[in-house]
Amino acid sequence: MLGDKYFMKTPQELIGDLRIHSSGYGWLLVYNLSHTPLSLMLLNPFTNDIRKLPPSGYIKSICFSAPPTSSDCMVVGFVSKSIFAVRFHFVNQSPDWDGFNVDFDEINPRSISFPTLYDRDVYVLEAGGRLDVYKIMEEDGSFWEVVAEAPGGCPSAAKCFLVKCEEHRLLLVRMDEYGESVEVFKLNQTTQEWDR
Repeated sequence: MLGDKYFMKTPQELIGDLRIHSSGYGWLLVYNLSHTPLSLMLLNPFTNDIRKLPPSGYIKSICFSAPPTSSDCMVVGFVSKSIFAVRFHFVNQSPDWDGFNVDFDEINPRSISFPTLYDRDVYVLEAGGRLDVYKIMEEDGSFWEVVAEAPGGCPSAAKCFLVKCEEHRLLLVRMDEYGESVEVFKLNQTTQEWDR
């Protein structure tokens, strides 16, 4: 800040083509695309603490539920190639990824974004602004469910974002094309509708 130079020793794991896919709790979920197989890790940039995850292949939309120092940290993501699949990994409980294929026709896997974990359920925004949830049930199987339609939809010129907030649970932020208008909606769990 004062024009001084600061030097940091860069760990070997952080050399190469890095892509940040998610952040939270002071941690970054990072792919190192230079490694074969692809290397996925959780990184604390303040302490240089790195938690390597097992090889997974490339997972497009991915998020994590808690700091990797927590016993209930779960990483969840979606894979869509010839099939659409959900992959998840309990960081401190399992050595490998688990997952299952999803068989449905009404969702285009490429249209989902902003995966957000809450109570082991994965919420995603569909391209039109609809909120969907993928319930991960360990014993009874898992299922996909539409939770709420976006209020007034999400016009193509607008940008919609899904944000987790401790106090209000899930927020939908809708911004017009130039950022001049911003609307924030809170998910009402009782009515399954967005409250402005």
